[in-house]
Amino acid sequence: MFAGAVTIAVVLVLNIQPLMASRVWCAGPIRDGANSRSAKLIRKVEPVYPSLARQAGIQGAVRFYVLISKTGIVERAQLEAGHPFLVPAALEAVKQYRYEPATSCGHLMQKMKLVEVWFRLNQ
Repeated sequence: MFAGAVTIAVVLVLNIQPLMASRVWCAGPIRDGANSRSAKLIRKVEPVYPSLARQAGIQGAVRFYVLISKTGIVERAQLEAGHPFLVPAALEAVKQYRYEPATSCGHLMQKMKLVEVWFRLNQ
């Protein structure tokens, strides 16, 4: 019974070691401009205002958490808040955004970011 527990512990340690060895660690604190850079928006697409929302007088922000890939495209968008009439148009616009990818220690990396898409009736 004791030998089985030891075997499991050894397997877990051996499986974790390669993951830790493959990580890249920077010396010193990580902040934009030093060892890392946040994803920078380089192409923003304005949403098409839904006619039903406009007629109903609905305006405001739709917020998504987006996952920006190492190539700068939006891989996923998770709705945080927004009126249901505005969400589809906002999502279509956000999926077309393009970013300069985030970096850490000179390596490209994925980045999670909060994005707001505004709909205003006076525009």
